[in-house]
Amino acid sequence: MDCTRARRHDIDAPERDQSCGPTANTALEPMVAGRVYLIRVGEDRYGRLVGQLYHSKESYDINASMVSVGYARWYKRYVLDSRVLAVC
Repeated sequence: MDCTRARRHDIDAPERDQSCGPTANTALEPMVAGRVYLIRVGEDRYGRLVGQLYHSKESYDINASMVSVGYARWYKRYVLDSRVLAVC
């Protein structure tokens, strides 16, 4: 099993040690339990991989799912294409 850590593009979710962090992490686990497709967007200022996560090639957007269930936020000023996130 190949495991890659990535920061999720366009959203901000609480870290594990922050308030609601464990709950958000628990919500994310089943979304990434199987095969996940990562589209590399770039690196953040600390050199960490930033990517868009999809559950399938049919575009089930994990990042948007986290926003829609209330475990992450998105910020208009940082999102170039907000069509998906705007309806969450």
